[in-house]
Amino acid sequence: MGTRRLLTLLAATAAAVSVLPAPAFAADTGGSDLVSVTGTLSTVVVDSAADGPEGAAVRRGPEQTVIDDMAVVGGKVVDLPDGLVGKAAGGGRVRLTVHGPAGAGGATRTGDAQVAADLTAGSALVVSATTTAPPSSPMVPGQHSLTVLPVYWSAPDSQTRSSLATTAGAVGSYWTDQTGGTVTFAAPDVRDWAKIATPSSCDPSSLMNAALAANGLSAPTSRTQHLLVYFPHLSNCGWTGLGPMPGSTMWINGYSDPDAWEHETGHNLGLGHAGALSCTDSAGAPVSLSDACARDDYADLADVMGYAQFGDAGTLNAALADYLGLLDPIVGAPGQIITVPPISSVGSARALVVPLSDSELYVEYRPYAGRDRRQPQSWAGVQVRQRMTGSNQSAILAVEPSAGSGTQFGAAMAPDAVWRVPDSSLALLLLDTGSSGARVAVEDATSLAPAPTVTVAGPDQVRPGLPATLVARGSGNGSYRWNLDATHCTASRADRASFVLQCPTTQTTAVTATVRFTAPDGQVAQRTYRVTMGKPTDVRLTQAVTPATSRPYYRQRLRVTARLQRDGIPVRGWVMLWASHDGQSWKAVAGPVDTGPDGRLTATVRPRHATYFQLGTSVASGVGWVRPGNVFSHVTVRKRPVRAGLRVDSGGPGRRDLLHGRVFDRLTGAPLAGRRVVLLRRVVGSHYWVRVGVHVSGTAGRVLARVDPSRRTYYRWRALGTPHYRADRSVAALLR
Repeated sequence: MGTRRLLTLLAATAAAVSVLPAPAFAADTGGSDLVSVTGTLSTVVVDSAADGPEGAAVRRGPEQTVIDDMAVVGGKVVDLPDGLVGKAAGGGRVRLTVHGPAGAGGATRTGDAQVAADLTAGSALVVSATTTAPPSSPMVPGQHSLTVLPVYWSAPDSQTRSSLATTAGAVGSYWTDQTGGTVTFAAPDVRDWAKIATPSSCDPSSLMNAALAANGLSAPTSRTQHLLVYFPHLSNCGWTGLGPMPGSTMWINGYSDPDAWEHETGHNLGLGHAGALSCTDSAGAPVSLSDACARDDYADLADVMGYAQFGDAGTLNAALADYLGLLDPIVGAPGQIITVPPISSVGSARALVVPLSDSELYVEYRPYAGRDRRQPQSWAGVQVRQRMTGSNQSAILAVEPSAGSGTQFGAAMAPDAVWRVPDSSLALLLLDTGSSGARVAVEDATSLAPAPTVTVAGPDQVRPGLPATLVARGSGNGSYRWNLDATHCTASRADRASFVLQCPTTQTTAVTATVRFTAPDGQVAQRTYRVTMGKPTDVRLTQAVTPATSRPYYRQRLRVTARLQRDGIPVRGWVMLWASHDGQSWKAVAGPVDTGPDGRLTATVRPRHATYFQLGTSVASGVGWVRPGNVFSHVTVRKRPVRAGLRVDSGGPGRRDLLHGRVFDRLTGAPLAGRRVVLLRRVVGSHYWVRVGVHVSGTAGRVLARVDPSRRTYYRWRALGTPHYRADRSVAALLR
């Protein structure tokens, strides 16, 4: 069954199982008040929370799933008291002894429909139950059907008959694909919304019976006829969905995501959950499998029987496929090289199985492709799952175990790394992967050198922003590879025994670094080291503006450099730069920027006016930006110098002379377009310059004029000044 945690433990199991008090029946007037009826046992999955009492320290993932026992009798779903049928499998026949009210003549009313009505009304009570015929197989092959009954009590939710039909169709397509056609689904039958009485509690049997009555239907007894009740989200139901295991009924608590429905259908087909194991050895170090394992019942995130990801489900894993009889796995032996096809290759021998004393390990290849993209690509690859003998549940193992990074970390085999199979004389070596599958070599573990070990030494706590050095020591020669779980922290080279990590001053949570030591023979040892973050680092923030000039020119390129340090040691942090023209209102210019390990931030600015620059740093998450008052600069700006050039082309006898002018920036030589340029003249013997005309420079900064002086005359160009550029005049040219 599914929830966003795909289930939290119901507030009380009784919220889903109505254990009725003994009714006050009429006095026995001679007839019997006991009657026997036969129905179909329905074991509905409820599940304990992952951190419940069963999840503390268990032997290799025993069954944690908690079930509510129900029965289909007389076309209705009735609750059974806890513990009445023991661990009997659902889907089989069950005989119920019912203590009921007296009818005419003092005899208890009989007939399956009447007894079921009395049970659902609370006027009768089941006193004993005996299973008479267990289910013949985990899954019934052939064509199945799915009927969806949407019900509401105040108003329907946003789902329509069409949208629910789309989700139901995805369910049929999914399981047809996953079973290779062994199970097929006809087109779903989705009914219109029907109104029922407002539920007084989260009682699945009452919801089911109300939905059946509103649609004039009876509860199905055939395991090929699936019936799903959909209703708007009911907050006092701490689950997304419920489904008997195996069975034919389902409940969905307001979720229209395909994988939630596909998960419940998986229960109907007979499947339990796809969980994960986190195991430790006697010293508390993480290992793949041991006598001390904590199980998270849904933590196989790629699998349809794990946590809902609220989309289409991932491929069913090999362990559960084998339980349904859909797999013919390969049994490995020393000296073999086996190609394991992708898990999506339904119908092929897509798993290598290693039998243990009480379980089987399934080695499968799950590439990052198709419906198996629900996890990061680094998680995909050759993975191992365990299924206890006879169990319908599976658990993914950490073949490269690591503490503190979640049950899914280290799920895939590393290339060329040797994995010693726990409780077995075998070892597996991943040779390579490709489109056709993964090549795995099976070795005799007794012929391998002793497994390597690795230890890590370093500080337990460090101030955020300052570097911390971790040193790994492996047992003998080998190579090292570090992995850091913090997004914003940086590190030195990851292939050395010594590893330097440095987090910004905003880092407040602990950081986990994992080192993998690989021996020359390919065997791997792994160790995780946890560094907690202490108090935020007190930092000193300095600022410099280069070129070091008090009066740069308009839009001159300047570099503002900030530096964080503590006692001369660079501090890594987040820095921001602001600018202001009046020293009152500030505008962000750069940042927030992570300085990196050297504690420096360099920003490029091109001030147009006299400008104040100010820096700030964030020293811890949630603290906000601190603007030290003594870390600012005031930059004044001068007008840029201009050069106005002059060149003369003589027209010769009887022709006009041509005057060329060019206006450009003296600092960069760049032409200045759109500038107003005046042509001046002065006749020889006069002391005054006279304006001839005004021109505007083109895209290349050029101006042009034709003149025909009648006597000897001087000419020159004058570029007029602007708020940002100086005025300038060219040399004079004498023409005749």
